[in-house]
Amino acid sequence: MSNYDFFIRSMTSDYDLASSVANLLDAQTDQVLILDEISDVLENDATPIILERRRLQGDYELFVSLYAEDKKPGRSEADFVSEICKELHCFCLFASNSDNPYEWVQVSPEGSQRTVLLKDEPLDERGEAVLCNGG
Repeated sequence: MSNYDFFIRSMTSDYDLASSVANLLDAQTDQVLILDEISDVLENDATPIILERRRLQGDYELFVSLYAEDKKPGRSEADFVSEICKELHCFCLFASNSDNPYEWVQVSPEGSQRTVLLKDEPLDERGEAVLCNGG
Protein backbone atom coordinates (compact mmCIF):
# COMPACT_ATOMS: atom_id res chain seq x y z
CA MET A 1 0.00 0.00 0.00
CA SER A 2 1.25 3.46 -0.90
CA ASN A 3 0.90 6.54 1.26
CA TYR A 4 1.36 9.94 -0.37
CA ASP A 5 1.04 13.20 1.61
CA PHE A 6 0.78 16.54 -0.16
CA PHE A 7 -0.67 20.05 -0.03
CA ILE A 8 -2.88 21.41 -2.83
CA ARG A 9 -3.02 25.11 -3.66
CA SER A 10 -6.63 25.15 -4.80
CA MET A 11 -10.08 24.83 -3.27
CA THR A 12 -10.52 21.58 -5.18
CA SER A 13 -13.90 19.93 -4.69
CA ASP A 14 -14.10 16.46 -3.21
CA TYR A 15 -15.53 15.20 -6.50
CA ASP A 16 -12.66 16.64 -8.58
CA LEU A 17 -10.10 15.28 -6.13
CA ALA A 18 -11.69 11.81 -6.13
CA SER A 19 -12.02 11.79 -9.94
CA SER A 20 -8.40 12.79 -10.48
CA VAL A 21 -7.04 10.28 -7.99
CA ALA A 22 -9.23 7.52 -9.40
CA ASN A 23 -8.03 8.33 -12.91
CA LEU A 24 -4.36 8.15 -11.87
CA LEU A 25 -4.91 4.87 -10.04
CA ASP A 26 -6.97 3.26 -12.83
CA ALA A 27 -10.03 3.07 -10.59
CA GLN A 28 -13.62 4.29 -10.53
CA THR A 29 -14.59 7.42 -8.60
CA ASP A 30 -16.90 5.38 -6.36
CA GLN A 31 -13.85 3.40 -5.21
CA VAL A 32 -12.47 6.53 -3.52
CA LEU A 33 -13.47 7.28 0.06
CA ILE A 34 -12.81 10.86 1.23
CA LEU A 35 -12.63 11.46 4.96
CA ASP A 36 -11.87 14.31 7.34
CA GLU A 37 -10.01 11.91 9.64
CA ILE A 38 -8.42 8.56 8.86
CA SER A 39 -9.81 7.34 12.18
CA ASP A 40 -13.28 7.50 10.56
CA VAL A 41 -12.47 4.40 8.48
CA LEU A 42 -14.31 1.35 9.66
CA GLU A 43 -12.16 -1.68 10.40
CA ASN A 44 -13.96 -3.77 7.78
CA ASP A 45 -14.13 -1.02 5.13
CA ALA A 46 -13.08 -2.52 1.79
CA THR A 47 -12.78 0.79 -0.08
CA PRO A 48 -9.54 0.44 -2.05
CA ILE A 49 -8.62 4.15 -2.10
CA ILE A 50 -8.80 6.33 0.99
CA LEU A 51 -8.17 10.06 0.95
CA GLU A 52 -7.88 11.92 4.21
CA ARG A 53 -8.16 15.62 3.50
CA ARG A 54 -8.08 18.72 5.68
CA ARG A 55 -9.12 22.17 4.53
CA LEU A 56 -6.65 24.79 5.76
CA GLN A 57 -5.75 28.46 5.84
CA GLY A 58 -2.36 29.49 4.49
CA ASP A 59 -0.98 29.42 0.96
CA TYR A 60 -2.27 25.88 0.31
CA GLU A 61 -5.94 25.17 1.03
CA LEU A 62 -5.87 21.36 1.28
CA PHE A 63 -3.68 18.75 2.89
CA VAL A 64 -4.22 15.26 1.49
CA SER A 65 -3.05 11.86 2.67
CA LEU A 66 -3.66 9.13 0.13
CA TYR A 67 -3.76 5.45 1.12
CA ALA A 68 -4.06 3.11 -1.85
CA GLU A 69 -2.45 0.38 -3.85
CA ASP A 70 -0.66 2.15 -6.69
CA LYS A 71 -0.94 0.02 -9.82
CA LYS A 72 2.09 1.71 -11.39
CA PRO A 73 5.07 -0.10 -9.87
CA GLY A 74 7.91 2.20 -8.95
CA ARG A 75 5.88 5.41 -9.14
CA SER A 76 7.31 7.76 -6.55
CA GLU A 77 5.46 10.30 -4.46
CA ALA A 78 7.07 13.01 -6.61
CA ASP A 79 5.73 11.37 -9.77
CA PHE A 80 2.23 10.98 -8.32
CA VAL A 81 2.07 14.57 -7.05
CA SER A 82 3.32 15.85 -10.41
CA GLU A 83 0.55 13.91 -12.15
CA ILE A 84 -2.13 15.15 -9.73
CA CYS A 85 -1.00 18.76 -10.37
CA LYS A 86 -1.46 18.24 -14.10
CA GLU A 87 -4.88 16.61 -13.57
CA LEU A 88 -6.16 19.37 -11.25
CA HIS A 89 -4.30 22.27 -12.96
CA CYS A 90 -2.90 23.47 -9.63
CA PHE A 91 0.25 23.83 -7.55
CA CYS A 92 1.09 21.20 -4.94
CA LEU A 93 3.74 20.63 -2.28
CA PHE A 94 5.26 17.41 -1.00
CA ALA A 95 7.99 16.89 1.58
CA SER A 96 11.53 16.83 0.26
CA ASN A 97 14.07 14.23 1.31
CA SER A 98 15.95 16.91 3.22
CA ASP A 99 16.71 16.76 6.93
CA ASN A 100 15.11 20.21 7.10
CA PRO A 101 11.38 19.69 7.87
CA TYR A 102 10.56 23.11 6.36
CA GLU A 103 12.08 22.30 2.95
CA TRP A 104 9.38 21.08 0.58
CA VAL A 105 9.07 20.58 -3.16
CA GLN A 106 6.61 22.76 -5.05
CA VAL A 107 5.13 21.28 -8.22
CA SER A 108 3.53 23.49 -10.87
CA PRO A 109 0.43 22.63 -12.91
CA GLU A 110 2.80 21.72 -15.75
CA GLY A 111 4.76 19.36 -13.50
CA SER A 112 7.96 21.38 -13.01
CA GLN A 113 9.48 21.18 -9.54
CA ARG A 114 11.44 23.52 -7.30
CA THR A 115 12.51 23.48 -3.68
CA VAL A 116 10.76 25.97 -1.38
CA LEU A 117 10.93 26.78 2.32
CA LEU A 118 7.87 26.93 4.55
CA LYS A 119 7.47 29.15 7.58
CA ASP A 120 7.95 27.10 10.72
CA GLU A 121 5.19 28.46 12.98
CA PRO A 122 2.16 27.83 10.71
CA LEU A 123 3.42 24.33 9.85
CA ASP A 124 4.27 23.37 13.45
CA GLU A 125 1.28 25.01 15.13
CA ARG A 126 -1.55 24.44 12.64
CA GLY A 127 -0.22 22.09 9.96
CA GLU A 128 -0.52 24.88 7.37
CA ALA A 129 1.84 25.53 4.46
CA VAL A 130 2.92 29.17 4.22
CA LEU A 131 5.80 29.86 1.88
CA CYS A 132 8.72 31.99 3.01
CA ASN A 133 9.08 35.10 0.83
CA GLY A 134 5.65 34.53 -0.70
CA GLY A 135 7.17 31.86 -3.06
